Amino acid sequence: MTEPQPSIRIERLSPEQQTLAKKRDGILLSRKRVLADLETSKSPLFRRNLEFGLEFLDRQIAELDRALVLAGEQAAPTAQRLPVRRGSRKSPG
Repeated sequence: MTEPQPSIRIERLSPEQQTLAKKRDGILLSRKRVLADLETSKSPLFRRNLEFGLEFLDRQIAELDRALVLAGEQAAPTAQRLPVRRGSRKSPG
């Protein structure tokens, strides 16, 4: 199983994306804890529960990743409507 990537820089995100990214970061912390517990657990029943928990957290991360992409696509048209300044510098003299 591949390790989910850490969250992107929050200050570059829309408010909606920031909320989703913070939630994703919290889930990543939970995932790290479950992995640590899984490495040290000796009980087959407890390991099985941890594995189910890990699958659940991975599904939540995947859902948040999709939501972040969708939120970014919805924010993109707004960014494209901003005017582009070209040739606004005046030449000296």
